[in-house]
Amino acid sequence: MITIPLLAIEGSKTRNVTATDIRYQIWNPCLTQICNDDGCVCVGGYENHTGTSTVKGVVQASNSKVFANGQRVAKLNDSVKETEQTHIPNNAVNVSNQEGGSGKIIVGNNNRVYVEGVLAAIVGSTVKTHTTPTTVIETGCKNVYVGSK
Repeated sequence: MITIPLLAIEGSKTRNVTATDIRYQIWNPCLTQICNDDGCVCVGGYENHTGTSTVKGVVQASNSKVFANGQRVAKLNDSVKETEQTHIPNNAVNVSNQEGGSGKIIVGNNNRVYVEGVLAAIVGSTVKTHTTPTTVIETGCKNVYVGSK
């Protein structure tokens, strides 16, 4: 059975992916101990940690001329707006890299289907996230396929 991919459009979602770039600190009331003949005293301080987040993306199609079911068709190099849901302890402070960002579609289609002279994006097209991992477009136009049987 041949599977023909769906066309990616404005609002298509990417597959959720885990990133490991979250940085945060946790207060430790006894980070170090200072000891002398009278005993030991705890000295508090912050411990540095790394954590994970789930990166979720939504395609932002840039073309202004080609539509499928009323939505702009996505193409190679279009942006993907990304948000992050962190997986860190509630008492974490000084959290960084949790803001999300902008990814980019880096693989189009291999059926030579173009939009404004650039390869159209499809379900399965690779997306480089704003952080380390890559992911793929997971949803598309429900009834517009790229290619033939």
